[in-house]
Amino acid sequence: MNFFLIFGCTPPPQAPDNLEQLSDYLYKHSFDEDTEALEMGVENLKIWLSKDQNLSNTIAGYQVNKLKDESVANLDEKERSIQDTLIGAAIAYEHTVSFEDIIDTCFVNNWAEVYDGTYEVYDRVFSEDPSCLLNKACTQISYTTESESKWAGLISVTSETHGELRWVNIPDIGWTFIMRNWLYKPALVEPESIGIVVNAQYYLMMMYPSDNNTLIRTSMTWIDTDYGILPFDEDWAKNQVISNMQKENEVIIEYLENTED
Repeated sequence: MNFFLIFGCTPPPQAPDNLEQLSDYLYKHSFDEDTEALEMGVENLKIWLSKDQNLSNTIAGYQVNKLKDESVANLDEKERSIQDTLIGAAIAYEHTVSFEDIIDTCFVNNWAEVYDGTYEVYDRVFSEDPSCLLNKACTQISYTTESESKWAGLISVTSETHGELRWVNIPDIGWTFIMRNWLYKPALVEPESIGIVVNAQYYLMMMYPSDNNTLIRTSMTWIDTDYGILPFDEDWAKNQVISNMQKENEVIIEYLENTED
């Protein structure tokens, strides 16, 4: 996350109830062993995004602040609860590239090289070689990431993230790819004198084929951060969450374009 001194920032629009509820629902059920609830959630998301201007509006970004305790209760052995300070956002994209292009870029390749200049340290360990996802030789794997990044070149953030990746074949939609991750423990932020505390972060990304032979990719992020002595308000933070997800999308597309060249 990059820091900019922005005051009086206009917050992103609040998501319609359907999107906010679906985001929470999908985070909870995205890795259920029984995929019935997940299938229902993806089907409803596809229906919602296909109506009116919902897709184009979501590309610009929406607030999705609600995430329930039960949605993060069974991620691992840790006990978690959602605090009132949690904020979130959702965005969507329509791609002409393939599933395999994005999976290869984000998971098979070294993400620190794709997202060049962001990380001082980036060590991601998968439960098995992620290239097996490209031809569905495997349909579900997990990973752990330990990273250190710089904010504005001044603030160091060291974090441990746990994540899961899976393919699910959903009736009437087709193969859908899902990524879910979470901050395993509060991130270490230095210098401590600034007082920044990143308590929790949750992220969900899913991709499914559209009826127009394109790829729809949605991302949802929730984060609980205390900015300490820095003069940032909640509206600024919400816009930053959206900006970071949009930047990630730009990085992926730019990398793919450069690779083609």
